[in-house]
Amino acid sequence: MPTGQRIKVTFKDGQPVGEEGCSLSHFFGILSRLGEYAPLNYSDWRLMPQINKEDVKIDTTKPLNLTFAPT
Repeated sequence: MPTGQRIKVTFKDGQPVGEEGCSLSHFFGILSRLGEYAPLNYSDWRLMPQINKEDVKIDTTKPLNLTFAPT
């Protein structure tokens, strides 16, 4: 996907749906494999430093455009 391009992801019953939902899953899969976001020395998300959590939050919400479908 070109830099700056956004996709609209629709959710139903709290789950991403459609082709865009698949893209979202792949996006989060890539992020989870990056050591800067999810260092392997933390086995529990609650033990991860707050700065790491904030970085993940900023970098994951910035490129997303989320819409929730009625349930």
